[in-house]
Amino acid sequence: MDDPDITQEFYIDDHSELSRQLKDLKPPESMRRNAEDALIEIKKRYQSLIETNLYGIQEIDVQGIIMFANPIQHRLLGYSDGELKGKKVWHLMQSEEDRRALTEYLLKIAKRERVPFPWIARYRKKDGQPVELKTDWNYLRDKKGNISGFISFVSDVVEGKKSGAEDECDNRYRFLLDSASEIILIFNRDGKITYVNQSCVFASGYFEKELLTMNIADLLPPDRFEVLRQKLSGDGDEDVMGDRKVLLYEAELIDRDFRLIPIEISATLMMSMEEEPDILLVARDISERKKLEKERIKDQKSEYLSRLAGGIVGDMNNLFTGIIGNIDLAQMGLSPESKAFKRLMDAREGCEGVRILMRQFTVFSELIPIIKHGESLSSLLRETVKLLITDPKIRCDASLPPNLWTVAFGVEQMGQAFRNIIVNACEAMPSGGTIKLFAENITLLTGDEEPGLSMMPGQYVKVSVQDEGLGVSEENLDKIFDPYFSTKKTGTQRGRGLGLTIAYSVIRKHDGYVYAESKSGVRTTIYVYLPAKKKLRQEDKYTQIESGRKEGEMSGKGKILVMDDEEVIRDVATQMLQQLGYDVITAKDGAEAVALYKKEMENNTPVNAVIIDLSVREGMGGKEAMLELAKIDPYVKGIISSGYSNDPEMEEYERYGFCGVADKPYTLKELSRVLEEVLNK
Repeated sequence: MDDPDITQEFYIDDHSELSRQLKDLKPPESMRRNAEDALIEIKKRYQSLIETNLYGIQEIDVQGIIMFANPIQHRLLGYSDGELKGKKVWHLMQSEEDRRALTEYLLKIAKRERVPFPWIARYRKKDGQPVELKTDWNYLRDKKGNISGFISFVSDVVEGKKSGAEDECDNRYRFLLDSASEIILIFNRDGKITYVNQSCVFASGYFEKELLTMNIADLLPPDRFEVLRQKLSGDGDEDVMGDRKVLLYEAELIDRDFRLIPIEISATLMMSMEEEPDILLVARDISERKKLEKERIKDQKSEYLSRLAGGIVGDMNNLFTGIIGNIDLAQMGLSPESKAFKRLMDAREGCEGVRILMRQFTVFSELIPIIKHGESLSSLLRETVKLLITDPKIRCDASLPPNLWTVAFGVEQMGQAFRNIIVNACEAMPSGGTIKLFAENITLLTGDEEPGLSMMPGQYVKVSVQDEGLGVSEENLDKIFDPYFSTKKTGTQRGRGLGLTIAYSVIRKHDGYVYAESKSGVRTTIYVYLPAKKKLRQEDKYTQIESGRKEGEMSGKGKILVMDDEEVIRDVATQMLQQLGYDVITAKDGAEAVALYKKEMENNTPVNAVIIDLSVREGMGGKEAMLELAKIDPYVKGIISSGYSNDPEMEEYERYGFCGVADKPYTLKELSRVLEEVLNK
């Protein structure tokens, strides 16, 4: 340092008494002279080192302006000493393409702040001639540690080549290793690292010189290093050193920031004439594979539950049709004030809970194809929030732009998915709070721009649902979409653990993606990505048509044919319809229903409407029966009934000739409403 006072300030604590006394002392003239001479000598040596160095040395600031260049750098580019200072480094490149490439390279290493890898590019000399130079970069930092520029060491690629076939082979070998995307390093029996390639430098975040002073144990977690040590030393089941095998196993690489990068390791001996051969370790970053494996496991769990749902939901709905129907019939003969009526009401409420659960199973059963239309996602989200946010302690800040791209989805299924996500957010805040709901259009060029997911490139509508709850711990975050996983264990907030599982399944069936982001004690955000479909027609299906009939006014007139292969459903439906005032005839399959319908027409006692079970175990099914009935009577009024409310025929019943739908399990009131609507058409 030129200023002795600054030097003294730097090395001596000026708050101490000793510091104050030393400042008051003036060194003898001979000591001052000796110090100045030593400083001049150091400057001369430094200047000589810079000027005689075989590499061009150059410093640039963050604007790309050259602040310093040594004589070799001037000579490489054909300039006289001092001419490069103040020039922009971009102007020294051979072409616009080279300038753009250098700009992108510097922006990349400035952003990542990782060890820069060597850069080979075409420069333009002062006389206009091209020259290919290799540049090794490193950072210049200010006193606060921020990047203030770059220092580079430059060499002529052509002149720097070694002579002889052996040197050429060595160059090619090193180039091959440095060009490999895999992490490659060599270490000896003591674990000391003796070679690393550029992928290892880049992945670890260490400088090459730092890595060459480290031990392999510094880069692996203790348990993973112990596996490697045992296998290499012959302590384990395999003796890689003795058998000269290739060791394969998974581990994690500890980078400079102590982050764990999942890797797949292969290690083997490098045989040589030496007594102690080195070990060659090749590692592949498998972060992407791990993410895909997690998604695959989630999909498998969801698929299993979907199959389970598809296998039981139809039978359960058939059973509950009989149970709910009989409860309705039993209540009609009782006074609302009686104990029996109240007990039946409690049973009915319990059945309604199971009915809702069955509907959730139905929504994501893999046996049920999803009928997708181009829909307004904003409308669906607004209706969902309006329906669910009823607690005055919870508010919702929603940002739903009107220009969202169209998404193809099944209204009932996607509605169920977002209902579950929003209900989960509400339950995460038992004391109240704010839910933030955002939707936006995004375009992914590579599919990996979004954190936490590996997605297909394309256009998506991204929906974010954020709560202000206590968050989810890291160990539980990967489990929140698993079946029956819930952190709400006690009291009224006890969870079944199916809500987010169903949401995940529905979104994946729409070719979408979903993941959660959270930390324990911090809010949780669930991100949903749905592929955009710009040219599909818009349909709004978010309002249900309510019957004009007043509460308690349930009656009917006419003849109804009920076709169902379950005797209990035929019996209950008969009693319910008779209670409403209808005449009823029944059939166990489609063929019998067609024969009865035809017979009634011939007897001039026609059937006014037919309630047809879609699927029967044996005989003619509902869809085929409807086609046969239409041949007999083009004006037949058919009502389709099924335990699978999301069957394609249930979604688009008019396309198959039906006039209405009766989802199982149906109540007396629902059956009355459907018949009224169909008979009045």
